[in-house]
Amino acid sequence: MIELITHPHNQNVVCLIVTYNPEPHRFTSVLYSALSQCHQVVIVDNHSFNYLEILRCVSLTGEHHRVTVIRNTKNLGLAAALNVGKTLILKEFSPDYVLFLDQDSVPSSRYVSTLLDELAVAGNFMKIGVINALSRECKLNNFLSKLVSLVFLDLLTIKKNLSSHLVKPTFVIMSGSIIRADLLATVSFREDFFLDWVEYDFCIRARKAGYSIVLLNKVLLSHSLGITKHFGRLEVLYEPSFRYYLIVRNARILFEEGKISFIRLLYSAIRWFFPLALGEGLTAALIAFMHGFSLKQFPGSSPRLAKD
Repeated sequence: MIELITHPHNQNVVCLIVTYNPEPHRFTSVLYSALSQCHQVVIVDNHSFNYLEILRCVSLTGEHHRVTVIRNTKNLGLAAALNVGKTLILKEFSPDYVLFLDQDSVPSSRYVSTLLDELAVAGNFMKIGVINALSRECKLNNFLSKLVSLVFLDLLTIKKNLSSHLVKPTFVIMSGSIIRADLLATVSFREDFFLDWVEYDFCIRARKAGYSIVLLNKVLLSHSLGITKHFGRLEVLYEPSFRYYLIVRNARILFEEGKISFIRLLYSAIRWFFPLALGEGLTAALIAFMHGFSLKQFPGSSPRLAKD
């Protein structure tokens, strides 16, 4: 039995996790952490080939009565799965807040309580709709790899005032975000984006609805990004070509809609181009970039990802 940590003011917090072929050991750690801090956990699975492993991980926790699993008939993408999950949560559990976690993101033992404490102090006068904390990448194991990876960090999101306790970033990643239920009832996730830039678009919509987005300047989440490839002692972290295609494609759409600057569009394209070229080759990187930037369908992907 997993002991549930009580939260200040007895808020009802439900966790939402979207899965797609998760690594079982890591996913089990995510589940244990979520169940120790949230009243209920909802898993929306995007038709994983190891779906039975997901059910086994749930069974291992001994808390299956607090876990709801939904399996989509195909991979609907992150945004659609988030909409499926949040709709069920709002209807069935009437939460105050929803914690969003990736299948490989492990929060610290008092993650939820720490962020709720911040909300109790600042939330009333700032109308905070989304709060998150800093995360650390868990895949890179040596100093040289971490130093090289800094070249590809999104420098446009790094705040000038890093000594501040709470900062207002351009956006926060979805994993680790605690979002107010009334905001989720008003704003949905953009399904035509499928995966990347979903959180950026959501944060824009949240601000338009009158809510603030804040980030706690403290590392409280272990997060896993992309794929690592070894070059001797050096590890390079990159996203696969289809993921890079979505990054470029969706950034181009946001630019056309006037939601990001050309500099941010260019930076998002450059940020992952060179790591992908190292990981899968220059040809793969160029094909993904050209299809994404021209808003064409990626080879072998669903036609709905092309934009007329």
